[in-house]
Parts: sequence; structure tokens; C-alpha cells
Amino acid sequence: MVDNEAQDYFQQLFWAGVITVAHLPSIVFPTGPSPAGLPIGLQAVGAEFNDYCTIDFTRLLAREIGGFVPPPNYG
Repeated sequence: MVDNEAQDYFQQLFWAGVITVAHLPSIVFPTGPSPAGLPIGLQAVGAEFNDYCTIDFTRLLAREIGGFVPPPNYG
């Protein structure tokens, strides 16, 4: 459900595929829980052959937002 509207499950594969077909480096990283407690992650996409730039970006961003915080009762 997105905005209370049902979405095709495989639509998410389309968006992941756009990045893959273009040969762009990407990293998915956690940003914390939603108000409902669900995990939220974002995808950072870089220019072709700029893998290290994308990795550095997410490393710096993690430092700013606090990095990964395990959910309650994790482990």
C-alpha cells in the first residue's frame, strides 16, 4: 500500500532495474524507523564508475543521521 492505494509488488523491481541497466553504482542504507516503527531505507545512486564516491557519501550521511540503530528486541 502506498498512500492507501494497492501497488503491484513487482513495481519495485522496475525502479531497481533502471539503476542496474544503466550500470550505475548504488547503495541502499537505513535512515531509521517511520512514526509507525517500520524501517525506512533510501538508495543513493552515483555516476558510472564512481562506486567509491557513492560509498563515501553514505558513510558521511550515516555519521550525520546516527547510522544503523537496531530495532527493539533485535538479535
